[in-house]
Amino acid sequence: MFLRLLGLQEDFADQITSIYVRDYPAIKAPVAGAASLVKTLSWRLAVGVVTNGFPDVQYRKLETIGLRSLFSCIVLSEEAGIRKPDPTIFHHAASLLKTQPHDCLYVGDSYANDVIGAKRAGMQACWSSREQSVHDDEEIRADFVVSRLRELARIVGKEVRD
Repeated sequence: MFLRLLGLQEDFADQITSIYVRDYPAIKAPVAGAASLVKTLSWRLAVGVVTNGFPDVQYRKLETIGLRSLFSCIVLSEEAGIRKPDPTIFHHAASLLKTQPHDCLYVGDSYANDVIGAKRAGMQACWSSREQSVHDDEEIRADFVVSRLRELARIVGKEVRD
C-alpha cells in the first residue's frame, strides 16, 4: 500500500524493506522528550517496550538513541509471535515486569494498536496524539491523551528535565 501511495510498483518492496532495516536504526531521531522521560521514569518504575516492529530495527534503534539498557523488558511481536492489539502481548509484558496489567500504564501513538490493545488487556492507556484529536471509538477510550510526551510526567508524578 505504501508503494502504491508513492506511485511505485510492488516489485520494489524487498529493496525498500532492506534499505529500511539497514539504514533506519542508524538515524538518531528520537521522539521529542522520550529520552529524558524514559531516563527519569526508569529510576523509579519498571519501564518496558511493546512493539510490532522488526527486531533488527527496534533493538538497533534503541541502542542508537541510547535507551535500550533502561528498559526492564522489550517485547517484540516478531519474537513473541503475537501482534498488538492482541491483549496477550500486553499481558506478556506485564508478566515480564512482574506486575499485574491493572497496575500498568501503556503509552502509544496508535489508537487501534496501543489504546484499544492495552485497554482490552486491563491496562490504563495513554494516547500520544500530536494532533490533539479525539478518537470516535465509543466503546474504548484512552484514560489520558497527551500531545507531547513531557505531559506524561505529570500523569505519573515525575519531574522530567530536558
